[in-house]
Amino acid sequence: MNGSNIGRILRLIVFLGIGLVVVADTIIDQEQPSFDATATYIIGGPLGQRLAQIVTTGMTGSLLEVRLPIAANSVLQLNVEIQGVNSEGKPNGTILTSQSFNPADFPPFPPAPPTFRSFQFSTPCSFQVGDQFAIILSTADSTGGWMIFQGPLGNPYPGGDAYYMSIEPWATQWIPIGAGKYDLPFQTSVGESYQHVEIDIKPGSATNPINAKIDGVIPVAILTTADFQANTVDPNTVRFGATGAEATPVQWALQDVDGDGDLDLILHFRTQATYIQYGDIAAYLKGYTYSGLEIRGSDSITTVK
Repeated sequence: MNGSNIGRILRLIVFLGIGLVVVADTIIDQEQPSFDATATYIIGGPLGQRLAQIVTTGMTGSLLEVRLPIAANSVLQLNVEIQGVNSEGKPNGTILTSQSFNPADFPPFPPAPPTFRSFQFSTPCSFQVGDQFAIILSTADSTGGWMIFQGPLGNPYPGGDAYYMSIEPWATQWIPIGAGKYDLPFQTSVGESYQHVEIDIKPGSATNPINAKIDGVIPVAILTTADFQANTVDPNTVRFGATGAEATPVQWALQDVDGDGDLDLILHFRTQATYIQYGDIAAYLKGYTYSGLEIRGSDSITTVK
């Protein structure tokens, strides 16, 4: 699909209100990478101008970041929203996620040339292949302190067009940006987001010895921390082993494993069901919270004969 660039991989870490979300390798899904370094659009300004770019996804995953050639000379924040798209191919007003960004993080480009800058979402939203969404840019700054460089002449991105909306006279209408230009410069990064959790294999042991030939059980604790509550984990979804996709727990309980006064989740797994082999130096756990957020954790082990 035009605009897709799945060979370009990024590393990204974002923060949720419930704690740290570690993101695996993220891929630039859609992009219109060309821009006119001599021309800009104002975001906000006296007319309260809002800008929108429609995007058609090329892969299934969580939208974690958009990248835009934006700079600020302002004291007010920029709002970046992701909205749904209506049957006319324009923003439908349904906010899927939003984030506000401080102008100090996006200073004017001179003397350096303009480049894409990262706008990460602390609450990602997920899409299927072929879904459409709108990137909406707005600010309360009426001085024109926020600006984005324009795209080139023509329609280089076939997955959607760019629009603007001003206070007057089109306060409720999205209008094509016009002047022979159909798109804003942008990139979207898609990946798999998950909550990193602290786990303790064989609580109380410093080396976590495991004899893979003995059909015993391995206790593994998911710890409650300042960023995560272990009682939010659905034990039925938890898997543990050589890759984190192997053994299901044979029993579990909530108890204070590390003596810090918080309830942790302790689970037991049959050793041979973990497919841990002699020479392995770590084991992995995966699962989901009751709300559907994926969790992942790992701990070192010592395999013995």
